[in-house]
Amino acid sequence: MTDPAHPLSDGLPVLSPSARATRLAAFHALLRGRAADLADLAASTGLSPAATRAAVGEMLAVGLGQVDGGRVTGAAGLSTAPTRHRLSLGGQALHTWCAYDAIGIPAALGQDAVVVTECGHCRATIEITISAGVPPAGTATVGWWPIGPCANAVEQFCPAANLFCHADHLTCWRRSTGVLDGRPATLADLAEQGRRDWASVRAG
Repeated sequence: MTDPAHPLSDGLPVLSPSARATRLAAFHALLRGRAADLADLAASTGLSPAATRAAVGEMLAVGLGQVDGGRVTGAAGLSTAPTRHRLSLGGQALHTWCAYDAIGIPAALGQDAVVVTECGHCRATIEITISAGVPPAGTATVGWWPIGPCANAVEQFCPAANLFCHADHLTCWRRSTGVLDGRPATLADLAEQGRRDWASVRAG
């Protein structure tokens, strides 16, 4: 089974209700540009400190959260740590774990955003302007959607969930890396998937 808020692949366990609530609280703190500590998360969710600690541990175990210095620095695709994927959203300069997160999050929130990432093959900068959650149509940019068993989202799914300048660069990347399990995806495909994956985040 997969986590309904972020169905990455077969084999990723479903988070418990307390872990889902904790991840939601951490995500909204990150949207505001700050990493929440355990006390912040406990106050937001109404969980006890012990339950909050266990919930964060559950997130970490499957790569759906990151912690540094006692604060949750990554959750539901957002991160305070610099990555190759930058997202300007709601006046905040953010980072995401993968290019898919950078497309899917503003799509789910229905917000304007600017995504800056790089081609997974040639490393050229790719900049995408999203308007009210909708990426531009008619672009040559293509994404890759990994499939297959995944026990840790950050370590196994995200490194392959890239964007590419065009389909030829995706083909070259697959040949050079041997990546076979997955499918090409348009920006519209990724946005639609994001609306499903982050539906609970938008509702929250």
